[in-house]
Amino acid sequence: MRILTFPTSIGVLFSSVKAEPVSLPITEQYVPLTLDGQTLHFYADSGSARTFAIYGPMYEERNGKGSCDEIPSKCYFCPTNVSCDDIYTRERWEVSFADGYEVEYVQHNVTLSIGGKVVPDFELGLIVEFDNTDGIEMTPDGLLGLSGGRSNIPETFLEQLKRRRVISRLLYSIRVEEQRPSITGNLTLDDSSLTEGLAIPFSYHPTQSRSKIIVPLWSLRLFDSKRNLLTRIGWEVSQRTEHGPSPGYVDTGASSLLISKEDFETIVNATRAAMRRDNKDT
Repeated sequence: MRILTFPTSIGVLFSSVKAEPVSLPITEQYVPLTLDGQTLHFYADSGSARTFAIYGPMYEERNGKGSCDEIPSKCYFCPTNVSCDDIYTRERWEVSFADGYEVEYVQHNVTLSIGGKVVPDFELGLIVEFDNTDGIEMTPDGLLGLSGGRSNIPETFLEQLKRRRVISRLLYSIRVEEQRPSITGNLTLDDSSLTEGLAIPFSYHPTQSRSKIIVPLWSLRLFDSKRNLLTRIGWEVSQRTEHGPSPGYVDTGASSLLISKEDFETIVNATRAAMRRDNKDT
């Protein structure tokens, strides 16, 4: 089991009431949350500070009645006792993602049920428009942003929970089951338990966006199929001891390990050399 612990704020925290940690299951990256009695599924993303659901009437107008039942996140529909007549005239927030996915959302108050607690008037976004700049047909996801907030976007999911005393600190951990193509495990909010094994410090990079969680990346080392270290000179990728480590972004919403072209070519060359050697040995 891998354990990742993420602080999203640095400073002295004061609280007169100690809240209990909130534990939520993650299944193939999705976390269930109940809004106004409706259980929806949100894509957990440590690389974003935004949280929004899909507005059902908008989605079914584009894709047909019942189409919300066919997507992983499902959709939010306003209860009969809640007026949503002004949804499309509210202030809109825009956000773009690296894969070309763009959404517009508005803020909406719901009753959130989480960890056995009911939180009325909890504010999150509802997607009222979405598109892809590359022209690719995509299904939108509800998003649970776990990154640190900033002044020019709405209050984050974790910040609201702390202000409402559902959690005591802006802290969470993700415990991940092994041998999965995407994250399946457990998300614990306000988790102060110590982790076992190697701990990697998280910080903000002085010249990069403070909304991103960063770990220091030093040189990579390559191993063969038998887990023996490849010691040939030149197989060590991007020696960085002279100028310090490079920043590595931690993003649960990404499914790939992104490296520089130079590093990738070095890995390819090392792999080819190992394959040629193995062929000679057989």
